[in-house]
Amino acid sequence: MDMKIVAIAAGVFFALVAGFLGFVIWYGSSDVPASAPGAAQTPASGQSTSALEQQVLQGYEVQFWGDGRPFVRYYDPGAGEHATQSIEQALFWQAQYAGGDFSETDFGTTPANPAGVEAAYRLGLVYEHGLFHTRVDKGEAMRNYRIAKMGGHPQAAAAEKRLQAAGVK
Repeated sequence: MDMKIVAIAAGVFFALVAGFLGFVIWYGSSDVPASAPGAAQTPASGQSTSALEQQVLQGYEVQFWGDGRPFVRYYDPGAGEHATQSIEQALFWQAQYAGGDFSETDFGTTPANPAGVEAAYRLGLVYEHGLFHTRVDKGEAMRNYRIAKMGGHPQAAAAEKRLQAAGVK
């Protein structure tokens, strides 16, 4: 009698797990397929992507998941392989290489990594304008613009001045 109850409980458990996995697979299959590198894509919800969001996504393989936030695929030199993360996380990790070998502040002894410098500038855009449903954080935008400016980004100095004129320190 006890084995019969255990068998029924195990059957119910496996049925629930199978149902949950089926739902997850069905829900995940409704995503928009990844676009070619360099092309921005409209989220599955049909909302248009702003020009600034398109600028931030330029050059990445993009896929919109769940609530319409973009996930991008990029090469992570620290791991030595490609990674897929939200655009904010990808830019944050890429900006860490702005100063060269694994340092965001060592601009004097190693050449700036152009991809890291560009990522720092783009992350500043994300925080300044609240792109991709990210909270607006002018201080974090200023920090990233300064990193990009120290690395020689051509638009970072103007962005820094724009925030200083708005009273951001």
